[in-house]
Amino acid sequence: MNGPMNGLMNGLMNGTIMTAILFVAACIHAAAMADVPPGFTNGSLEQAIKRGKEEGRLVVADFTASWCLPCLRMERETWPDARVSKFLADRAVAVQIDVDADPETAAKFGITGLPVVVVIKDGVEFDRLRSLRRPDEMINWLEGVAGGLRTVEQMRLVRDRHAGSGTAEEVRARNDLARELVRIERPDEAEVEYCWLWTHRDLVRRADPSGGIEVNLAPAMRRLAAASASANRNFSLLRDEAAKLAEVSAEVPAEVSAEVSGPPDAHLADWLMLSLVIGDDASVADWFKNLSDPVPRLGLIRELHRELWDALVSERRWSEALRLRELFAPVLKSAANRLTVPTLEGVALSPKAEPWRSEVRSEVAQLYAVCLAAGRESEGEEIARLMLKRLDDPQSKRALVEAAIEAGVPRAAHRRWLEGQAGAGAIGGALMKRLDEALARTAPAPSPAVGKGEP
Repeated sequence: MNGPMNGLMNGLMNGTIMTAILFVAACIHAAAMADVPPGFTNGSLEQAIKRGKEEGRLVVADFTASWCLPCLRMERETWPDARVSKFLADRAVAVQIDVDADPETAAKFGITGLPVVVVIKDGVEFDRLRSLRRPDEMINWLEGVAGGLRTVEQMRLVRDRHAGSGTAEEVRARNDLARELVRIERPDEAEVEYCWLWTHRDLVRRADPSGGIEVNLAPAMRRLAAASASANRNFSLLRDEAAKLAEVSAEVPAEVSAEVSGPPDAHLADWLMLSLVIGDDASVADWFKNLSDPVPRLGLIRELHRELWDALVSERRWSEALRLRELFAPVLKSAANRLTVPTLEGVALSPKAEPWRSEVRSEVAQLYAVCLAAGRESEGEEIARLMLKRLDDPQSKRALVEAAIEAGVPRAAHRRWLEGQAGAGAIGGALMKRLDEALARTAPAPSPAVGKGEP
């Protein structure tokens, strides 16, 4: 036995648990798709749209996949709900689209995350709902859409209903509304909701103990600040306030500060995060550079490790980036640990593992490039060797080369890595061209010609 089948058998014999789980999930999902939830039809989306036009019904398209856990939960809990299934049976034509089985339809509707439910009226998309929804949320949305209210209009009503209550319902309503306003490109309205969420993070934490809303808050605000000058200005005001509070906290004993204004370094953490939100990576990089003794701040640094690393790399502070990394582990150990993360073990044959592999490639390749840029060539070379030993594929070589080009440290050896790949497709050829251009930019200027008889 050879080729892919040999690899598959080796993987199974080595205990490919994740692959087995994904296989079972796919089988379960396939069975579920053959026996669709109550109120759904087995027909295609085109057939559903045709029937919807003929009968004057809404078309409800549920985009799903075997590996999407929230989708599977909705199949178990949301769609079978008596109120939801009755609405679909009486007033809609509902179909499920597996994005893996029908990628063309998924691409046509711009599906980039799951779950997504799209409502179509008269052959045209009217509205869509993203993320996991409980039965009561789903039926309320469907009833609203049937009455001519789009998601954002429904969300405003929910926000207004709970405004000022300080409850979990208010937090969720404002967070949902902010995300929807961003999606439909209304940044000025979205910034109001994000400012409220930021200044009421105590309520956010109580409403969402898992931390999902708070974790996504700063990245969402950063994207909004990059797209909207008004949002950038208002988020800058929040940062200025955090800076004042951080200065006050620094002037009182830690035990008093904790009683009066929260955990030590809380306001400093706010200042750092808001600096990143408004794109002021330079101030964050300067703060770390001027930190003569990081030990007292180690808790804060650990909490913001990823954000600090990104800021230092963005500002091309290569040595400081490695200094940050080595507060927790030597560079080579850090790379080796990342390359042996359990999520990589036993799932190399599964296409569902590719997101994890891609993340690891990107992170380790960046560490390789930072070592080269900081003049630590031997460590960089060892990181590349470790990565190509663990993930010896064209994507890994391309990731290393791309990271080196981005850091301005291309090497002639990179051409050998790409040789044999460049002719395989446009991606390899384009990268080879970028590499040659980068090598030309970094090549030392030729010495002036020396004439005969000159020293």
